Amino acid sequence: MGRHALLIATGSYEDPLLGRLRSPAQDVKRLAAVLRDPALGAFDEVTICVDQPEHRLRVAVEDVLCDRSREDLVVVYLSCHGIRDRRGRLYFAAIDTRLDRLAATALASTFLDEQMSASTAGGRVLILDCCFSGSFAHGLAVKSSAVSPLVGSIGRGYFGLTATDAFEYAFEGTTPRGLLPRPSVCTEVIVTGLETGQADRDGDGWVSAYDLYDYVYDVVKQTAPQTPTYFASHVEGRLLLSRVPQAAQPLGDRKPDIPIARQVTHRPSILRRARRHARAIIAVVIMLVAVAAVLVADRMKQQTLSESYALVTSARPLVDDSLRDNHSDNRWGEGSGTYGDCTFADGAYHARPRQLLGQYHVCCRSDIRRDDFAVQVDVRIAAGDEGGLAFRWNNSIGYFFHVTSTGNYHFFATDRTGKNSIRISGSSSPHPAIKRGTDQVNVLAVLAQGSIIHLFVNGEHLDTVDNSTYPEGGISLCAQNFSNGTDVGLTDVAFNNLKVWRA
Repeated sequence: MGRHALLIATGSYEDPLLGRLRSPAQDVKRLAAVLRDPALGAFDEVTICVDQPEHRLRVAVEDVLCDRSREDLVVVYLSCHGIRDRRGRLYFAAIDTRLDRLAATALASTFLDEQMSASTAGGRVLILDCCFSGSFAHGLAVKSSAVSPLVGSIGRGYFGLTATDAFEYAFEGTTPRGLLPRPSVCTEVIVTGLETGQADRDGDGWVSAYDLYDYVYDVVKQTAPQTPTYFASHVEGRLLLSRVPQAAQPLGDRKPDIPIARQVTHRPSILRRARRHARAIIAVVIMLVAVAAVLVADRMKQQTLSESYALVTSARPLVDDSLRDNHSDNRWGEGSGTYGDCTFADGAYHARPRQLLGQYHVCCRSDIRRDDFAVQVDVRIAAGDEGGLAFRWNNSIGYFFHVTSTGNYHFFATDRTGKNSIRISGSSSPHPAIKRGTDQVNVLAVLAQGSIIHLFVNGEHLDTVDNSTYPEGGISLCAQNFSNGTDVGLTDVAFNNLKVWRA
C-alpha cells in the first residue's frame, strides 16, 4: 500500500500574453507540507514540479500513475492558467506554453484524463485549481452524475475536484504589498480544511475526497465568485486524503481506511481550547486590518484615476462622432463579411457577429490609429451577449474591452495569429457599475498610456492593467456571441457618441 502525490504549479510564463501568477508556488508549498505530515496526510511520496516545460509535466504525470497497485492512492494537483481554445478544449499552461500553439505546447486535459483513467492505482484523486477547470469532466467516457456518501472500507475509483465550473475564472489570494503571496482562494480552503480537520464532514476522524469537496464548495462559494465542482468514475468506498489532527497517530502497517479517530479518547483541555480560540481571534483581527488598509488604498487610487481621466477628457477630442450615420466620409466599414456585418440603422452603428459559438466581429474606422489615447463610447446591447471596444487593433490582433448583457466585463488580448485570446482582466459576477440586460446604455472608456491601460464603465474605474503586447493600433467597435447558429443577428450591439482624445 502506497500514498503518492504529484503537485504541479506554473506561475511564470515565457509567452507575454500569459500573465504571471503569484499563488501557484505558495499553493504547492503548503499543500505538500500537509500531505507529507505523518500526522495528517502521511503520504509516502510527494513530487513537486514548479515552472516546468510541458514535456516534463507529461513525463511526471505518467511517472506518478504508472506501475501502481490496487492498494495505492495517487493524488495529482495542478495550479496554473487554464485555457480553452476556440473549440472549447481545455489546456493547462506550462512555462513554455504558446497561446498560438496550444496543442503542441500546453498540457492537454485529454492526456491527463487518459493517464488518470488508465492507471492501475486503486484510488486516484485529481485536484484542478485553474480557470475553466470545471470543463475537464465534459466528454469523459465514464462519469457518474452523483456521488454516494462513499461508504465502505476500501477506497477505489477516480475522483476529481475543480476550483471552478466550465465557464468561470479561478481567483488568486489578495495580498497587501510587501507580504508574501497567499495561496489561491480554492487551495487555501483545501489546505485549511486538511490542516484543521474542518473538512471532516462525517466526523469519522478522516477527510475523504467527498468530504473535501463538500467543505470546499461551501467555503469558496462564500469567499469568491467561483463554483467548485466534482466528477467521479467508479468510486467505491472512501478515498481518504488526511486525518484530523486530534485523531493523528503513525500509520505504521495500518491501512489508511481504518477509522483510527474512533479509537482516540484524548480531548484538548479547556485552557488549550481557549488559547487556540484566542489565536484565531487575533488572526481574524489582523486580517481585517489588512483588508481595510487595502480597501482604503484602492479607493484613493480610484479617485486619482477618475481625476486623471476627467483631466484628459476635458480637452477638445481628436474624434467626436455621434455614430448616427456614416457622415465621416464613409470611413466606417459597412456591409456583410465572413464573420458578421456592420451597418448604420435607427440612429446608431451596429455590429452583428455570425451565430457561431465565441464568434466576434470588429467594425473599424480606418483613420483612428493611436498609441497613447483616451476613448469613450456608448454601448447598447440590443440583443444577445456582449460588445465594446477593440483597440490597438492591427489586422485581427489587439485588445478587447467588453461588457455583457449579464453585467460582467472582460478584457482580452489576442495572440499573434488572432485565433486565440487570453483573459487579462474581468469579472465573473455582475459588476455594480454595469447596467444589466438588453437595451441598456453603458459608457465604456479606456485610458492607455504606454503599457498602462485603465478601464472604466459609466465613470467608475474597474481595473488597471500593465501589458505591453500591443503598443499601438486602431480603435474599433466589436460584438461577440456565445450561441450556436448560422445567421447574423442573434447578437446585435449598437454604438453612439465615440470620442477619442490624445493622452
